[in-house]
Amino acid sequence: MAASKLTPIIWIIFAITFIAVGLPLPFFEPGSVGLGPGGWPIIVLSMMLLAAMVLLVQETRSQDKQEETESDEEENMLDGEVIDANNHWYLLSGLVGYLILVPILGFFLISVLFILFVIRRMGSKNWLVNSGVSLITTALFVFMFGVLLNIPLPRGTGILNDLSFLLY
Repeated sequence: MAASKLTPIIWIIFAITFIAVGLPLPFFEPGSVGLGPGGWPIIVLSMMLLAAMVLLVQETRSQDKQEETESDEEENMLDGEVIDANNHWYLLSGLVGYLILVPILGFFLISVLFILFVIRRMGSKNWLVNSGVSLITTALFVFMFGVLLNIPLPRGTGILNDLSFLLY
């Protein structure tokens, strides 16, 4: 068996094993609108199982195809675009700024701005797509943690605190 197939097989076994462990636990908490002790692990492990199966299928298909030559691989690499060598410092500074500003501006606003910043630093140029991805990602995080799991998220100060009650 090829080593590239071994990793997804291990993840499939891992996910199936712990899904079986989580199945006896209640998926929803009785008398509550949130997930129970088995809900979140089963959701995450199901996504892990699905991703591992997709990876296994991709590895099987890629072995059936002929290997690319090195010249083809060089053409596929960023098309000669050079990413800033100090990009990690910008991203680290953005993360520190995020951590400082999240209690002030609230989770939703600062997360949209931070994700937009990271996407732009990684080289994406389309503002409309970047903004959409940033908004959708933050909305999914708010839904997952703030609504589904009932985890309190920072709401910000002043009027941002009041406006956050419209979102979560």
